[in-house]
Amino acid sequence: MNNFNFYNPTRVIFGEGMLEVLGQEAVKYGSNAMVVSYQDLGVLEETVKKVEALLTDAGIKVTEYYEISPNPLVYHVEKGVELARAKGIDLVVGIGGGSAMDSAKLIAAGVDYEHKIWKMIVSRHDKEVAIPPNSSLPTIMIPTLPATSSEMNWGAVLTNEKTQEKSYVFSEVLFPKVSIMDPSLTITLPAKQTALGVADAISHAMETYLNTDDESPIQQRMAEGVISTLMDEGRKVLADLTDINHRSIVQWTAAIAWNGWTNTGADHGNPMHHIGHVISAYNNTPHGATLSIIMPAWMRFTYKLNIRRYVEMAENIFKINIHGRDEEDIAIEAIDTFEQYLIEIGVPVRLSEVGIGEESIGMFTKKVLEVSGQENGSLISRHFIDRDAIYNIFKLAL
Repeated sequence: MNNFNFYNPTRVIFGEGMLEVLGQEAVKYGSNAMVVSYQDLGVLEETVKKVEALLTDAGIKVTEYYEISPNPLVYHVEKGVELARAKGIDLVVGIGGGSAMDSAKLIAAGVDYEHKIWKMIVSRHDKEVAIPPNSSLPTIMIPTLPATSSEMNWGAVLTNEKTQEKSYVFSEVLFPKVSIMDPSLTITLPAKQTALGVADAISHAMETYLNTDDESPIQQRMAEGVISTLMDEGRKVLADLTDINHRSIVQWTAAIAWNGWTNTGADHGNPMHHIGHVISAYNNTPHGATLSIIMPAWMRFTYKLNIRRYVEMAENIFKINIHGRDEEDIAIEAIDTFEQYLIEIGVPVRLSEVGIGEESIGMFTKKVLEVSGQENGSLISRHFIDRDAIYNIFKLAL
């Protein structure tokens, strides 16, 4: 297990009906709040209006900023920063899924940032180009789509619409002050968005699980628990979208998947995310869908490099009988079982399902390495994943 320095200061207020405490929490941090959410509020409109009312009733001035797209763009964050500066905002509240929350974080950090917003982002991995923010307005997160753990982590992802690049920033100043996780706010999520959120959350634990070395058993067992719970509870939620208990379990497990607990001391990069980001940047494919497509392809390409982990996955997560069997057969059955689960919950597992053909994968491969390639031409990963490997992973995902 690697040395590490773990820090997560976010206060979590969890439970059905806990949105009601928003006002009393918000007054601890500011009196002039920007509320950040989507251009198309859809089913969130009632929740957003309630948030506004709770803040207003607590004596907090509210500025609406409902401009965010599902894959958040530099332009929308820059516009939000300009508005926040003009209005003298001292608190930012993000409502929605990862896109809204990441945008809220970046707007809050951008108010006193001296450079262009894209300069925050690690847009090249072969050299130092990013200047992370060193201060931020306080933020409160109200997640309505369990998926990214943005409500409880120090990261944010952004897409540069001009260069068609998508990447991330990590900074301690991005940790929310408070996250109010009220599972009743997720009840209105349609089945498709619910399933994509489950796949997204699984991918975070799966990145750790498949990239962790054999000297990090606690991280492996935690990841197995997160993946198993999300799979089981995801099925139950999709069987009854109004079941608040199963919604609650999915929401908390999704937060755990990427709040630092499962990967601290065992971080070997997030190569599946780096590959998936290019699909979103060029095709505007939902983040969860890019990962549901890339995960099985990644597994089929890498399982021989780490076959014992796939055997563990078969036995510990999928409850496959491994005794007296060939390891390769077990690994392939585990991958097939996982892919069938993704199909069962209704998320895509092939690029063709989102309108992408073989003609795109050469350009995608080039862009993955341009943004995420190290000096040695590979991704940050437990295994050496170079240009040929990325290309072949895309081919397996067709």
